[in-house]
Amino acid sequence: MKLYPVALIGALLIPIYGCEPKSSLGAATTAAETNATTQEERLAQLLGKADAGDKQAALDAYLHYINLPSYHDYHDQSEKWLKVLSGYQDWLTDKADHGNSQAQFALGAILFKDSKQTSKSINWLTKAAEQGYAQAQYHLGFIYLYGAHNVKINPAKAAEWLQKSAASGVSHAQYHLGQLYLTGKGVTKNPNKAAEWYFKAADQGLASAQSALGSMYNNGDGVPQDYSKAFGWFQKAAAQGDAFGQTLVGSSYLLGEGVPRNQVHAYAWFNLAAGKDSNGLYREFRDDIGARLTPIQLAEAQRLASDWKLGDMWLGDDESAQSSTSNPIKRQSTGTAFIVSKSGHAITNEHVVKGCVEV
Repeated sequence: MKLYPVALIGALLIPIYGCEPKSSLGAATTAAETNATTQEERLAQLLGKADAGDKQAALDAYLHYINLPSYHDYHDQSEKWLKVLSGYQDWLTDKADHGNSQAQFALGAILFKDSKQTSKSINWLTKAAEQGYAQAQYHLGFIYLYGAHNVKINPAKAAEWLQKSAASGVSHAQYHLGQLYLTGKGVTKNPNKAAEWYFKAADQGLASAQSALGSMYNNGDGVPQDYSKAFGWFQKAAAQGDAFGQTLVGSSYLLGEGVPRNQVHAYAWFNLAAGKDSNGLYREFRDDIGARLTPIQLAEAQRLASDWKLGDMWLGDDESAQSSTSNPIKRQSTGTAFIVSKSGHAITNEHVVKGCVEV
């Protein structure tokens, strides 16, 4: 099993999507700027001020980008402004000393990048969290959940902070709290509560939570089994370009669960996921499916994948068309595996729990 590296936990203190969007343009936005006709114009004004050296605008720009729903699209921008803020540490420290929770959070994020400053980082994050700053509560919960530098794993403490952040509506906190209830780490195991927290995060558009909730419907874990609902949640994640969600849509087509069996579409969705696959697992499943297709079917599947655009929940125009083969793949009769490849690799609920790391 691959474990979360320290680098991933460091990355958590930069862009995290789905958190506190209500503060997106921050305190540096003046009354005059509120007359801008679009969000894009207000953001452009804010970034112009930040580029000109306005420290508050730089802080607001950083907070704006980490609060956007897509980590992948805005990672570079968030990193840019965190780096800019690292040059304003004296200013941030002064604001943090005077109790500004946003400054405390940003200062904690900057210091966390230096393993020698972990204690100071945790101190500032804790100060912000104790004031009720939900982002800081989430980040503390994540750190205690997985450990980092000299911070030991503490599931109970993680659950405490994640609960506070989740109650404030932070989607990532809701998702991780759902994981804790699903596994019984730091809390009493309760699949029903896991499904409730997954739903809250999924309803905000968090792809990982959409995949997790779909998996619970697929297996009847904490909710009544419903393949159609499972497929609907898988689609939402897949439409965002989430590789694991795309494999779950592909698996549904492969097994004919919640949608008519269609191995051309199954191949196409796995092909999309394979482009983001670092360990080759999704490519392996794609190739297993491809070996069952005729040359014409394979060409059509590749065309469908090539034509797909971000936001598309469907491939092609006719989702009712079925593509049968002489040897269809069947769901595993035991355990939690969705499908198993020829070499014995499985896509299972464990991928949902572990954030789709290899198991």
